[in-house]
Amino acid sequence: MALLSEKDQRYYAAFEVSAYGYGGIKAFAQATGICRNKIYNGIAEIESGNILKEDRIRRPGAGRKKLTEKMPTLEDAIELEANPKTDKRVIVKWASHSMEHIKEALRLRGFFVATKTVYNTLNRTLQPQVHNLV
Repeated sequence: MALLSEKDQRYYAAFEVSAYGYGGIKAFAQATGICRNKIYNGIAEIESGNILKEDRIRRPGAGRKKLTEKMPTLEDAIELEANPKTDKRVIVKWASHSMEHIKEALRLRGFFVATKTVYNTLNRTLQPQVHNLV
């Protein structure tokens, strides 16, 4: 079961449980370790005919939102802490600050984020802008 995606686990469990009858959901959940809510969701999706496409595991919009969506000023705060005295056009950025240092400075500003979030945000801001000249 661990090799299946979340969607495949839901659908497989729903198909298996349908043959078990009364108490099948509880027995299957205990035997496999799959949460009963996941099985119920799989059954509901199959019965409604609302099955996800091949490339989707969750519905569009499902899952955790990005921190930059929850806190719109976070990206600017990270940029400011990483480059306190530099021009935004400077190519070499945040070379003198560690990710931990930037994270601590953000914490003092009221943003509680992981070091990985700081790293990913800075890498995203450094991606070159590609223009189609065609």
